[in-house]
Amino acid sequence: GLDKILLVAELHDEPVFDAPADQWERGAKIVEEVGLDLHRIILESFGVNVSVPIFAECKALKMWK
Repeated sequence: GLDKILLVAELHDEPVFDAPADQWERGAKIVEEVGLDLHRIILESFGVNVSVPIFAECKALKMWK
């Protein structure tokens, strides 16, 4: 499951997630798939047709303990 992935911060247009090593790849795939569909989601949710490119990409960073 993805029950351990948490949204921990939002920096401008970049959400920051915390995820266990064994869940991050699956979570990243979901974020990227949703990112490809954001124009439709924004149009259906808010009635706004966005004309600028929108995409999502994910990077994994190891954090210190």
